[in-house]
Amino acid sequence: MSQPTAAVRKLVWERDGGRCVACGLILGDGVWWSMQHRMRRAAGGNLPSNLILLCGSATSPGCHRNAEDRTPEAERLGYWIRANTKPPLDPALIPVFYYLDDSWYLLSADGTRTLCPAPEIAA
Repeated sequence: MSQPTAAVRKLVWERDGGRCVACGLILGDGVWWSMQHRMRRAAGGNLPSNLILLCGSATSPGCHRNAEDRTPEAERLGYWIRANTKPPLDPALIPVFYYLDDSWYLLSADGTRTLCPAPEIAA
C-alpha cells in the first residue's frame, strides 16, 4: 500500500506541531521520527485521522518503537488501534492522548483535532 501523500504529511505535521505526540520532543534535523499508522495501513489507510507523529522509528528507540510493541498502554493512549475487530474500528473515533497538552483529542480526516473527554478505562 502507498505512503501518505505530501499534502497529508503536511497536515499531520502541522496538526501535531512538529512534535512527538507521546513525549513532546521537537522533531526535525538530527532527530529520528516517523509518522505512525495508528491502525495498520491496510486497514486504516493514510488519512490524517490514522496518523500521528512519534519520535524514533519502528526499529530504533523512541515512542514509535513503543507503539510498534503494541503494549496495552500504547493502545490505551490511542497510539495504536487493533485492526482485527468486528466491526472494524474507525480511527477518527478513537481518542489520542497528546502529552504536551495533557489532553485527549479525536483526529479528523481533514487534519484537525477536537478536544474530547478521556476515554473510559475498561475494568
